[in-house]
Amino acid sequence: MKKTIYLLLLSLSTFGFAQVKDISFTASPFVDYTFYDKQSGLENATSVGGKIGFGFGEYVEIRAVYMQSLGLKTRFSDFGIIGYDEGTFQSQDVDLIRWGGEFKTNLGKGRFIPYLTLGSGVQNIAIKDGADFDQIYTSLGLGFKTKLTDRIVFTIEGKYNNYNFNAGENLLTEQNKNDFGVTNADFETNGLTNWSAQASLQFYLGGRKPGTMSELDKAYYSKFSNGFKGIQWIIEPSINYIKFDDKSLFKDTYLMGLYAGFDFNQYTGIRAFYLQASENEQISTSFDHLSMYGLEFRARLNDGNGVTPYLILGGGILNTQSNYLGKTNTAVDSEEFASAGLGLNIPLSKHILITGGARGMITSAADVADLSSPDNLQTHIMYNAGIKLSFGGKKTNPNTIYAAQLSEQLNIKDKETQVYIDEKIAQNNADNTNKIATLKQEYQDKLDGLETDLEKAKANDDIDKAVVILEQKKTAQNALEEVAQIEKKAIEKKEAQQLKVIAAKQEIKTVANDSIAPIVNKTVKDSIVSTPVTTLAKESATKTVVTTQVPATTVKTTNNNPVEYIRLTPAELESLIDQVMETNKTNYNNALENEKIKKRVDVLEKALLEKNKPAAKKK
Repeated sequence: MKKTIYLLLLSLSTFGFAQVKDISFTASPFVDYTFYDKQSGLENATSVGGKIGFGFGEYVEIRAVYMQSLGLKTRFSDFGIIGYDEGTFQSQDVDLIRWGGEFKTNLGKGRFIPYLTLGSGVQNIAIKDGADFDQIYTSLGLGFKTKLTDRIVFTIEGKYNNYNFNAGENLLTEQNKNDFGVTNADFETNGLTNWSAQASLQFYLGGRKPGTMSELDKAYYSKFSNGFKGIQWIIEPSINYIKFDDKSLFKDTYLMGLYAGFDFNQYTGIRAFYLQASENEQISTSFDHLSMYGLEFRARLNDGNGVTPYLILGGGILNTQSNYLGKTNTAVDSEEFASAGLGLNIPLSKHILITGGARGMITSAADVADLSSPDNLQTHIMYNAGIKLSFGGKKTNPNTIYAAQLSEQLNIKDKETQVYIDEKIAQNNADNTNKIATLKQEYQDKLDGLETDLEKAKANDDIDKAVVILEQKKTAQNALEEVAQIEKKAIEKKEAQQLKVIAAKQEIKTVANDSIAPIVNKTVKDSIVSTPVTTLAKESATKTVVTTQVPATTVKTTNNNPVEYIRLTPAELESLIDQVMETNKTNYNNALENEKIKKRVDVLEKALLEKNKPAAKKK
């Protein structure tokens, strides 16, 4: 039951992140191979385990860790015992279990991403059918990860592990101690350094996918890409009180000192601390021979501007000097500890806050009633209160991030829509150019026909018909020249519009994929009417395209054979073409302006739905 409580205490900070936006839940089964210290009394072995936790954006993760050894045995061949005999050595089966918490920070972005881990917790070494022993361990790791799929990541990591243990006294059998001529007095507790290689698969089971950048990730990246200019530096003068476990050798005491570090953003931060104990369990400047130092990771549970709670995960060392005397005037060795807790910030001004909290601290030490007994886990409670002073870069307000992100999306959508409109205008101009080319060809065909008719009239000596044809030929020739001039202007306008579209594409590097091809009737028919006739072809409720029929007239000759001649002056022709181009442009602009408004409304509706989404219920 105690082990369960310790595990819950150390992983408290991990599960608190369920209330923060833009997080992802992670699960990581892993395999570990450890190269144990020669003074550990253990042979190298494989372990398996798992990690569960939360990814806080793309750069910060915090996890609970569990690890179980496989086939671990004792080994003393390299321990340095003078009378050691491999032939009489009795190896014992051992189980090594660890549970604790781990902080992880990714050091970049890309295909292969290096990362750093820092962890602490409780380790249990149990002899099969024998005694078991608890220690506090610390770990430091360096590795890299690479994405296999959208939600599966492969990691390889090298780890440095440290714990204090008296292997000779605790793991050698009594028979071997007699055989080797040693006693418990010949052994002492040592700080043991173990190295391990670890490989894992990390599954992202919900929330943000790995490799995607949230607003807070962008804030992280912006700050660190500019050095430490955006970091907010923190100093916290503090008064602390520790109520030690009744079985502990340490005396209850006040400690005065300082927490100092920085906040990455409005949610997370790092603190290093140094505290000095005072004498006689009083707040004073008469200091005892006990100090405390270490490192803490802090995470706020909301993003409000008022009173805000925060979680604490950390560890360090209770450092005793040679003349420190604990309970019953007993000398006490320094101890490592792991801690987790809850704090509260109360703002007084923009850069000054009152801060305080409570932490559970776990150490591994001998009982005050029996100094010769194996080390046991002991739980202590620490309280602190102080003033938080912040300096440097501003914290980014979440509403500011949200508003900036929304504005950016709207601007992008506006530019995309403008490119869409420009493309439609360019397409419309191209269609009008095609219309002009069709008219030009038809005038040319008429001229060719008139030339043929003129030759026939001359051959038949039909003077009246020849005169009419010559007049019509002159009019058609003038009209053809006018069409050529209008065609030249249209080409220049088309080229200018195309250059505008290309420039806009280069500016935003994206355009709308969907396009609506206008319905244009490119066939121009002759009809016996005296005025231009305009026809509306409806494509949708918001869009119409104009097509035009060219007027013509019929003249009867002396042999009663009807001949069609164009009855359209150059001025009427230019007016007609301008009408076509202007009407189409107006219709397109109206329809596409509606499309622009619709897209902006879609962005705003999506943003409002996201903004007003109900927050996850606290468990």
